[in-house]
Amino acid sequence: SLVPEMDHQIPGCEGVAEEVVRIVANPSATGVADFFDGRLRLLAFELENNAYAVGRSLKELRQTFLPRDFILAAVLREGKILVPEGETTLAGEDRLYLLGAPSDTNFIAEKFGARKVTGHNVVIVGGGRVGAEVARQISDFGFRVKIIEKNPERCKELAGQLPGVLVLEGDGVDSKLMAEENLGKADIFVCVTSDEAANLLSAAIGKQMGAGKVIALIKRGDMFATAYALGVDVVVNARLAVADRILRHLQRDRILSMFTFPGEDLEALEFVVKDRQGVTEVPIKELSLPEGVLIGAISRKGEVILPSGSTMLQAGDRVILFARYADHQQMEALFLN
Repeated sequence: SLVPEMDHQIPGCEGVAEEVVRIVANPSATGVADFFDGRLRLLAFELENNAYAVGRSLKELRQTFLPRDFILAAVLREGKILVPEGETTLAGEDRLYLLGAPSDTNFIAEKFGARKVTGHNVVIVGGGRVGAEVARQISDFGFRVKIIEKNPERCKELAGQLPGVLVLEGDGVDSKLMAEENLGKADIFVCVTSDEAANLLSAAIGKQMGAGKVIALIKRGDMFATAYALGVDVVVNARLAVADRILRHLQRDRILSMFTFPGEDLEALEFVVKDRQGVTEVPIKELSLPEGVLIGAISRKGEVILPSGSTMLQAGDRVILFARYADHQQMEALFLN
């Protein structure tokens, strides 16, 4: 089978495709990660300016959404990460990071007033392994999918591999083709070629033509700000996706899963608590956690606990910890070494 040149240039194709599929399948999400073997979901989403949650405190919102339990782990506002408290008031364009049961997170995000994509029309620019795998999975979910691919041989191959997916030969930066095929009106527009600059350019054209949610693949961490300035809604970093997989593999006895917040100085780590003086049987509020470090959730004997300051960790607990990179060494020394 013909393997297009681009496949050798995107590291960790599987991890990248997985991340894109999760984002497409969660209409409110700008990022999705599952923890505790899929029993807890972290959903990132952005608030509309006229959203229900804008101007309301977290305490007030929590009462509104009972009995659905959730924790708001972090808020990104004007480039700064805030760890919210009960009195924290939310603002339009805040990016929120919500933890809850997978069956609840989309409902809560929508109630908060997340920007939401409602349609099922998806355009994918780039028919390499990432584009093909995303197309295969989301067409199985019932999305209507079109792929734009430059290589005519690859187009024939994709048409044979992906029944039900419309394959168009062309260039994702060709605005004439986009207009003729009405591609800019897609509900979700995904740019996943191996060429970072082409992805950003076709994403910008898609956004300008009215695409609902625009997702672009980049390789360099310093391109996040550029991508967001061009109107990209969700940026997927190929190197982060593969780095997360490698780290999980290298530290599998210590770190069970992790999520790196794209373009932000924050990670969520899942690990098992060891029996240690000063860590177990001590209220969380008395642990010497740096400002901005948060224990978001605990899994104990199969039960998920969203902790308060008085909750105590026990040996064998699985924990999700939110921490900035600068605090990693201190957190490793406290919990993992």
